[in-house]
Amino acid sequence: HLIGDWELAWRGTYGRTARQAPYERLYRYGLSATGVRTALLSGANQLVSFSDLDENIGSANVDLAYDLPVDFVRQAQLKVGAAWQRNSRTSVRRDFTYDQGRNWDPVRYAGQRIDYLVSDRNINDDIILLRELTGSSLTGDAAMYDAGLEVAAAYVQVDSEIRPLLRGSIGLRYETADQTVKTLDIFSPSAAPIFSRTVSKDYVLPAATLTWNFAEDQQLRFGLSKTIGRPQFRELAPQRYRDTETDRILSGNPYLEDTTFVNADARYEHYFSKGQYFTFGAFYKNMEKPIEALAVLGSDGAFRQTFYNAPAADIYGGEVEFKKLFELETGTTWVDNRRWLVSLNYTYTTSQLKVSDGDTIILDITGVPTTPPARDYLTGGEKLQGQSDHLANLQLGFENDEAGSQATFLVTYTSERVSARSSSVDLPDLVQKPGMRVDFVYRRNFEIQGREFTGSFEARNLTGTDAEEYQAAGGKRFDTNSFDIGQSFSLGLSARF
Repeated sequence: HLIGDWELAWRGTYGRTARQAPYERLYRYGLSATGVRTALLSGANQLVSFSDLDENIGSANVDLAYDLPVDFVRQAQLKVGAAWQRNSRTSVRRDFTYDQGRNWDPVRYAGQRIDYLVSDRNINDDIILLRELTGSSLTGDAAMYDAGLEVAAAYVQVDSEIRPLLRGSIGLRYETADQTVKTLDIFSPSAAPIFSRTVSKDYVLPAATLTWNFAEDQQLRFGLSKTIGRPQFRELAPQRYRDTETDRILSGNPYLEDTTFVNADARYEHYFSKGQYFTFGAFYKNMEKPIEALAVLGSDGAFRQTFYNAPAADIYGGEVEFKKLFELETGTTWVDNRRWLVSLNYTYTTSQLKVSDGDTIILDITGVPTTPPARDYLTGGEKLQGQSDHLANLQLGFENDEAGSQATFLVTYTSERVSARSSSVDLPDLVQKPGMRVDFVYRRNFEIQGREFTGSFEARNLTGTDAEEYQAAGGKRFDTNSFDIGQSFSLGLSARF
């Protein structure tokens, strides 16, 4: 809207997410001393779980812009605004296990196939007992929790063309937020919470950028800012959930705190044609209380992950990006009738966790908070969890506008990264090795009786790269979650009418 000399923009959103996951099953078998496969009954070895999640998100923003009547710069615009956001989540989970009955006979039953073992005829007091673990000390988590986040913010910014080809922006954002997590009695939700924690924080977040267009198609950009990162609800809530990528049980830590970032970056950009460019950038971040994943080995021989705040970390690196379209003249029709694409981006990153004597962390592994010394888990100098030194993506392909066809090879490479910290400095961290992967995608448009169709063919993971997660020390390696990914091929057909 235009209100006199002011320009007003506003936006409101609402979203709802609901998920029901019945009959999530986990069954464990072990090998006896003689090599016989044996069902492991009791506790968390056999689980049947039911979960229900409901989340609502609402937000509203108002922005005002005004051209300032100043004569000491070429042009300046004042921007002010306010924002509000509220998220609320309720999550319920019930767990059941199978225990040995009073007349359990391992010779007769323990080697049975799982669908025979837990069939209806075996579920009784004599052979197998079905027992609820919901919210018990064995699973060590909450059966039901409510979580919420409410944020109110206001900002002011001045964006100005300081002189020809030089533009600057400086601003300040004030933000106040309340993040809450509370666990409830699933059988009496209206009763007082079993556990409740609210984190109320206020932040003043400055930011500044400077852009120099020293040539018609080139520019240099510099930026400084302070930002924050809040833990996700699933990282906060002390309720177990299964990560479908790692097939590992994770549970949150309700004592997590926000992460603060101080960011600095510089970037050179060259746009030599529409949609074609070369850029190079360098960046630095100082992080206070970064969130890391911790893998704890349970009595069942499986890792269970949770989260904690490391004391601090530095991260810096550089990135380069290039995209170019070619139209060749070779005298070969098949080559000359196509527009060829080369696109590359590469990022190098290095990071270092910082730990000092006297630093502590807060853990909630068994439902009781502990504050061990940070040096029990970190020595200082380690890479951030989840950070790879090298990330590279390469696209090679062509487009033929006349034929309506497009083909692309996609090559990705990710170097090793720590997937989770080990539960002691004496044990090696869990490491992922994503490696290199090659995909191919082809699409073509065509008509049948005047109707437009698009056919597609996709070939994924042509290199046959496997998933690897392991611990390694002393020249030895133990695979914690390694498996064959395989290759996939698919055909698709879509019609437009």
